[in-house]
Amino acid sequence: MNRTTIIAGMLAGVLATPTGALAEPVEETPVRIEVDVSALPKADFPENTRQWIVDNQTAVLGREGFVVTNDAIHAMRIEVSRYGEDGIHLKARMLLVGDPGSVREITCEACLNSQFLKKVDEETAVLAGELRQKLATAEPEPVESEPEPEAEPEADDEGETGAEGEDGAASDEPTDRDPKAIGPAGFAGIGTLAVGLGVTLGGIIVLAQGPEERLQASSARFIETVDRRPLGRSLTGIGAGMLATGVVLVVVDQTVLRKRRARRSGATSLAPALLPNGAGLSWAGRF
Repeated sequence: MNRTTIIAGMLAGVLATPTGALAEPVEETPVRIEVDVSALPKADFPENTRQWIVDNQTAVLGREGFVVTNDAIHAMRIEVSRYGEDGIHLKARMLLVGDPGSVREITCEACLNSQFLKKVDEETAVLAGELRQKLATAEPEPVESEPEPEAEPEADDEGETGAEGEDGAASDEPTDRDPKAIGPAGFAGIGTLAVGLGVTLGGIIVLAQGPEERLQASSARFIETVDRRPLGRSLTGIGAGMLATGVVLVVVDQTVLRKRRARRSGATSLAPALLPNGAGLSWAGRF
């Protein structure tokens, strides 16, 4: 095998290797272009000038490995204005938004639009290089790890003990399943409250009436004065006393007596029983 055959074989191997295997594709970084032409006179058709600049810089940034989007985080700003007598000269101020040290200024004296755009293209390429270097040296933002869910408490081996205290005894507090939520004292208190309320209202109505003058029944020549206010005061006092008594009865029934009923219902039970000669009820209690 001579030298020519070896070289030809090496070239064939290189050409047969896919291009994608030689170099990995570079991911394009999005960038936004902001063009300010508010300082240009209307004779320059500012909107057309802005569109020319955007189109040119989109192509330049594409060659530099960037893609132009309107919602990109990184942005390049270009401010165009005129100066000199009759605004004959063009000027541009370019920078990377958020980086004051990247400001670059262009002046183009009595030049055509194509010459001005060429200078803007050159400075855009310079700013693109600065942005690429800035992105390469920037530290990646730390990724916050999601907090781990808290472990659920394990159930006790002996079963649920939520209704028991530390010593294993059942709580004395009445529950919603108490078959006797209101006892006799409670019902008596509610009745006393109702009667006391009626007596109190009657006493207040009587108190509101003033003294009444009328002819005596025994003699039409004499006038007697009837004052029912003492009766109203008595009725009001009696009603207030009954209201207080009813409140006390209801409070006692719902605190002390209710706990006793709960303990009593847990200590006794009534169940049907089958006897040799018939059926009956069995009562069991704990003392």
